[in-house]
Amino acid sequence: MDRLAFLRMVAYKLGSKFKPKQFSSSDFAPKAARSLLLFFFLTCPLLLCSLSACYSPATPQQNSASTIPRCSKLVSFSPSITEIVYALKLDRQLVGVTRFCKYPPQAQQKTSVGGYLDPNLETVIRLQPTLVLLRQEQTDIKGRLVNFQLPTLSVEHRTVSGILESFQQIGSACNRQALAVEEVHQLKQEIAKIHRQTSHVKFHPRVLVVVDRDIRYNTIKHVFVAAHDGFFDWLLTEAGATNAVSGQTSGFSELSTEGILRLNPDVIIELMPSLAHSSLSQAEIQRAWQTMPTLAAVKNHRLVLFTDDYMSIPGPRFILTLRRFAETLHPELDWSRHG
Repeated sequence: MDRLAFLRMVAYKLGSKFKPKQFSSSDFAPKAARSLLLFFFLTCPLLLCSLSACYSPATPQQNSASTIPRCSKLVSFSPSITEIVYALKLDRQLVGVTRFCKYPPQAQQKTSVGGYLDPNLETVIRLQPTLVLLRQEQTDIKGRLVNFQLPTLSVEHRTVSGILESFQQIGSACNRQALAVEEVHQLKQEIAKIHRQTSHVKFHPRVLVVVDRDIRYNTIKHVFVAAHDGFFDWLLTEAGATNAVSGQTSGFSELSTEGILRLNPDVIIELMPSLAHSSLSQAEIQRAWQTMPTLAAVKNHRLVLFTDDYMSIPGPRFILTLRRFAETLHPELDWSRHG
C-alpha cells in the first residue's frame, strides 16, 4: 500500500470513530478526520513513518499518466457499467464491482465493494483504484470518493443514447476508442434492423410496462410502471408500440387499479427477474389480472411475463430487450429474416 492510500485509510478510520451518533455507519465526519490527520502530520511524523513503512513522497513524474495508466485499476459501481467494461475488454483491469454485478458471470469473482445504497468505502480505498466508474445519479457515492481524492467518471444510463455515449466515454478514458466505436456501430446496426421491421406496422399497441407489483395477493396491488419519458418508452417506440402511460409522469410511477382501468392498455408486459427461480408458475402470477376482465389486454390474452434479469438493467444488453419486445408485440412480422 503506498503512502497516499495509507493516509486515505487513516482518514476513513478516524472519521468513522468521531462521527455523531445520529449518523449511519456509512457516513463520517470529514472535518474531524482532516483535523486529526493534520495533527498526525504536525506532531507525529515518526508514527506516520513507521506505520506507512517510511515511504518517500511520490514525485509528479511518478504519478503521471505515462507510468500509471488511468485505467490500470477500475472499480464499477453499476451492473450496466460492468457490462461495458467487459465489452471493451477491460476485465483484467477491473478490480472491484458491486454485489449486483452478475454479468458476465466472471464479474462475480471480482472483489465486492458493496451495493448501490451501502458502498464499502474501506474496501474501495484498499483496492487503490485509478478510476471509479459511476452512474450520474450516484452523486452521494461520488462525493465520498472525491473526499478521498479518488478519480471518478460518471456516465448516463437512463437513456439508450446515454448508454451508447458511455461506450465512447469509457473507451476514451481507457484507450479503447476503436473498440468502443465498433461496439456502438454494431448496436446501432441491430437497432436499425429492428426499426426497419417495425416502421411499417399499421397498428401500434398501447403497452403498459409493469416493473414491479405485489404478488402476495390474488388481486392487483401496488403496481409500478415505466413512465412516458423513460428508458422503456424508447424501447416501445422502436418496437412498434406506444407507452400507455402519458403526460408529465417521469421515472417509475405507482398506478391504482382505477388508473390502470382508465389507461386500458392493449398489452401488459411484466418484468419480474426475481421470479426466475420462483416455484410460482406464469399462470399463477398472472391470475390476478383476471380480476380486471374489462381490460383489453386481459380480454385479448395479451399478458406477457419476462423474468430475464437483463431487461431491468439499462446497459448494452438493451438490444436483447428491444428484440424481445418487438417480436412479442408484432408476431405477425417475419422475424426469421430480421431486417
